[in-house]
Amino acid sequence: EDVTSVGVNHDADIKDDDVMVELQAEIAELKSQLESKTLQQTRQDADQIQSLEAQLQQALQESSHHYLDKIHKYEETIDSLNEAVARSHLYNEEILMGRRLMTSL
Repeated sequence: EDVTSVGVNHDADIKDDDVMVELQAEIAELKSQLESKTLQQTRQDADQIQSLEAQLQQALQESSHHYLDKIHKYEETIDSLNEAVARSHLYNEEILMGRRLMTSL
């Protein structure tokens, strides 16, 4: 082999090494960017999930309060109806007692 071909081959090897180092640096940078974007997306997803969970919890609480209010109103209505029925029974008993008194006279 002559000296010039050895020098050219050596220069080509150095250039190949430089290209390989550059490619490895680019790959490392791309990996770093991908990890950063993945982490950022994961954080955004977690934040969105947390926000949706909070909205769901609030909606459940509001719904629960709404139904508890309705149940309370129904209970009040039932109590009021029970009182009216009791008064009606007393009134009917008074009428019957009055009739008995009238007929016994």
